[in-house]
Amino acid sequence: MKRHLTGLVLFLTTVLCAAPALAEEPVKVVVFPFSVYSAEPLPQLPAVIAENLKSGMAREGAAATVADKALPEGPLSARTVAEQAPGADYGVWGSFSRVGDRYSLDVTVMPLSGAEPPWSVYTEGVGMDSLSGKVGELAASISNRVLGIRKVARVVIAGSKRVEPEAIQRAIKTKAGETYRESVLSEDISSIFGMGYFEDVMVEADEAPEGIVVTFTVVTRATVRRVSVSGYRVLDREEVEQALDISRGSILNQARIEQNMGKIRALYRAKNYLNADITYKIIPFENDEADLEFIISEGDKAYIREIRFTGAKAFSEKKLKGLLKTKEKGFFSWMTSSGSLDPDDLKMDAARLTAFYHNNGYVTAKVADPVQTVKGSSIEISFKIVEGEQYRVGTVDISGDLIAPAPELMKKIKIGREKVYNAEILRADILVLSDMYSDAGYAYADVSPVTSLDHEKRIVNISYAITKGHQVTFEEIRITGNTKTRDSVIRRELAVQEKGLYSGTALKRGLSNISRLDYFADLKVDTAMGSSDDKMILSLGVEEKPTGTFSFGGGYSSADNAFFMTSIGQRNLFGRGHTLNLQARIGGSSTLYNLAFTEPYFMGTRLSTGIDLYRWEKEYDDYTKLSNGGRLRFGYKLTDNWRIGWSYGYELADISELTEYAAASIVQMEGENAESLVSFNLSYDSRNRFFNPTKGNYERFTVDYAGGFLGGDIAYTKYTLEGGVYIPLIGDLVGFAHAEGGYIRENSDGILPIYERFYLGGINSLRGYYWDELSPLDSTGAEIGGNKYVQANLELLYPIIKQVGLVGVLFFDTGDVYDNEEDIDLGDLYQSWGLGVRWYSPMGPIRLERGFPINPPDGVSTEGRWEFTMGTAF
Repeated sequence: MKRHLTGLVLFLTTVLCAAPALAEEPVKVVVFPFSVYSAEPLPQLPAVIAENLKSGMAREGAAATVADKALPEGPLSARTVAEQAPGADYGVWGSFSRVGDRYSLDVTVMPLSGAEPPWSVYTEGVGMDSLSGKVGELAASISNRVLGIRKVARVVIAGSKRVEPEAIQRAIKTKAGETYRESVLSEDISSIFGMGYFEDVMVEADEAPEGIVVTFTVVTRATVRRVSVSGYRVLDREEVEQALDISRGSILNQARIEQNMGKIRALYRAKNYLNADITYKIIPFENDEADLEFIISEGDKAYIREIRFTGAKAFSEKKLKGLLKTKEKGFFSWMTSSGSLDPDDLKMDAARLTAFYHNNGYVTAKVADPVQTVKGSSIEISFKIVEGEQYRVGTVDISGDLIAPAPELMKKIKIGREKVYNAEILRADILVLSDMYSDAGYAYADVSPVTSLDHEKRIVNISYAITKGHQVTFEEIRITGNTKTRDSVIRRELAVQEKGLYSGTALKRGLSNISRLDYFADLKVDTAMGSSDDKMILSLGVEEKPTGTFSFGGGYSSADNAFFMTSIGQRNLFGRGHTLNLQARIGGSSTLYNLAFTEPYFMGTRLSTGIDLYRWEKEYDDYTKLSNGGRLRFGYKLTDNWRIGWSYGYELADISELTEYAAASIVQMEGENAESLVSFNLSYDSRNRFFNPTKGNYERFTVDYAGGFLGGDIAYTKYTLEGGVYIPLIGDLVGFAHAEGGYIRENSDGILPIYERFYLGGINSLRGYYWDELSPLDSTGAEIGGNKYVQANLELLYPIIKQVGLVGVLFFDTGDVYDNEEDIDLGDLYQSWGLGVRWYSPMGPIRLERGFPINPPDGVSTEGRWEFTMGTAF
C-alpha cells in the first residue's frame, strides 16, 4: 500500500502536536461579544451569539469563555487582543448584520501567540430560527482549526475499470466533510479488498486549502475467460465442472480459487484418492482477462489395509471389527465397499464401539476418535479404547407415580434379568414403561433412570423414577389437506377419538391404518397442547394422491394364446373410501368382463360389503364355456390386522361346442350348469403397504363350498391356505418368503368341473412357465387340473432408484400340482428362477419379470419367458 508523503507528514504533525497539548491542558479560547447591525434593536444578541459559540466549541473540545466586554473598534493586533484575554490561546470576535430576513455572520479568529495570522469565517442564513444552527457550524469549524483537526474535502476513486466509483464509495467509511482519520483508511482498504474485484489498493492523502483530499487507486482483478480442468481420469469432466462455481466472467479471486481446489479435492477424497494433488495455473490475456486451469494429479487410490484396537482386552479383534461398518480391504472389495474410507461411517463406528461396551457391562468404557494414518495408498485406522471394569446389575426398583403395583411394573422390565449392565436393555425398559403410561393416557409421562455405580462391588444400582403428569385427552382432532377424501374416511381408521384418553400405541396403529389406505402421498402428524395442559390437539396433514387407475397388461398362455387385459378402477370413490373396478380380459380364446364394488365400512360399522358381476367366455380345446354370475361379499374387521369374510356366489355356465375328444366329465355338463357357492375366509395382514412392502406378513385361509343344500349342478369343497412374510435384511435389501397350497374334492351330489381344479404357471405362481402349463394330464394328454397343489416363492427386493420407487427383484419359485392318486412330494417340485423390476410409477404399478424354468417337464423350454402387468393413474 502506498501513501503520499504529505498525508504521512500531516498525520504525524497532527498527532505529535496535539498529543502534548492534550496531555498538558486544553486549548483556551475567549469569545468577545459581537457587533450587531440591524434596523430592529437586538440588545441581547451580542451576548447570545458569544454564549452559543462558547457552548459549541466546548462540545468540540475547546475550553471557551466569553469576555465581559467587546473589543475596541479599529485595527487589532494579537498583543491588543491578548491584553483583553489574559492566558487565552485564541480570540474570537465578529459582527452580525441583518437586512430583512437575511443575515450574515463575519467571524475573525486570531492566534494570540502572534506566530500565525488571523483568519476569517463567514456564513449567512435566512430567518432568525436558523441562527442557532449556523452558529453551531461556525463553532465546529473554528474548533477543528484551533484543535488541529482536519476535515476530508473530497474522496477520489481512481483506476476502477469495471466497478462504479459510487459502489466503492458506499463500501468505505471515509466521507467528504467528515473528520480525517488515518486509522479509518486501513479499514477502508480492507473493505475495498473485501469486495473481491481488486488485485491491489493504494491510498493517498493530500492537504488542500479546503481540507484533506483522499485518493483511492485500485488495480482491477482479471476476469475469467475460460476455465479448464486437466489430469482427471477417475472422475468425469462433468462431475468436476459441476463442483466448480467459477465460470466465464467470474473475477479471479485467490480465496475462491482455493475453495474450488478444495471442492475438487473433496471429490477425490470421497473416492479414497487421498493423495490427490490439486494446483492451478493462470494464463493472462489482453483486456484484463485470463484463463484458469485446474491441474489434477490423482495419485493412487487408498484402501484401508489395517484396523487396530489399542487397549482392547475383553473382546477379540475379530469381534470388534465385526461391529464396524468400516472394513479392511478384502478379496471381494471390487464388488463391495470394503476398504473404502467414509468419514461419517468412521465417526459412527466409534459410537458403535462405545455402545457395544456399554451394552456389555463396561459402563465407564471410552472410545477416542479414530486416528487415520495415510501411507501412500494404504490407510491405517486406530481406535484407542479405555475399557474400564465390567459392572453387573445390582438393585433395580421403580419409584414415583405408579399406576400399578411396583411388582407388576417390575415384570415388564428386563434389566433385572441381565447378568451384566446393558444400556440398550435399559433404554428398551424406558420405552416399555413410557408406552404403558402413554396407553393409560399419560402422554407426557417421564421415565428417568437413575444409575449409581458401586466401584468396590462393580455393580450398577438402577432406579426408574416416574413422573406421570396429567392424564391427557384429545380435545380436538384436526385433519387438513384432504381435498377429496372425507374426514369420516380418515377418522374411522384412527384408533383414538376426540374426548378420549391419549394412547400412544393406539395412535401409532391408527396412523399405520391411514398409511395402508394408500390414498395419500404424504401424512404429517403434529400434537400440541390444547386449552389446558391435560388436553391435546392432534393435527393430521395429508396430501392426496391419485387413487383412480387405468391398468393394462398382456401376455401369452397355452390356454389363451395372446391376450390383453385392461381395467379401470377407483379405490376411493367420491372420497368415501368405496372401491369400484371394471376389468376386461380379451384373448384369442378367452374373454372376461368383471364389475366389482366394495363398501369397507357398511353404515359406519366394521362390516364391509361388496358385489361382483361378471361374464366370462372361455374356449378350451374340446369345448367352450360361457359363464354369467355374481357374488355378494361380506367382511368383518376383528382387529386392525385380523378379518373374517364370507360370501355367496351364483354362476350359470353354458358348455357348448364340444368336440369328439371332450372328456366324459365335460360331455355330461353340456348345456347350462348352475353353481351355488358359499365361501368363508380368515385373514391376517400387517404389511406396511400393499405394493412393494418392506416389512410385515399376511396369511389367509379360505373354504369354498358349492352344491349340497345350496342347490345347483356343481358340487365341491375347496380349501386354500396362503402366507407371506417380508423381512428387512441388510440396508434396503428386503427378503420375501411366500407359500400356499390347496385341496379340492368333489361332493357326492354334483360335479367337480376341471376349470375349478388347480393349475400353476405364470407371473403369480411359477414364473418362466406359461399360465396353467403345470397340470396333471388325462389319458389323451389334455391338461385337466389337479386336486391339490403346493407353491413356494422366495424373493430378494432392492430399491434401484429409491426416490422414484423402482425396485429390482431376484426370485426362486417352486411348486407342483397333483391329482387324487398322487402324493405331494416336496423333494420333487418344479422350479424356476429369474429377475425383474417393479415400479410404482405415476401411471400405476408396473411389474416386468423374466423367469427361467430349472427342471421343466418334457417338452417345456428352459429359455424362459417375459411377463408383465402395467397400470396408469388418472
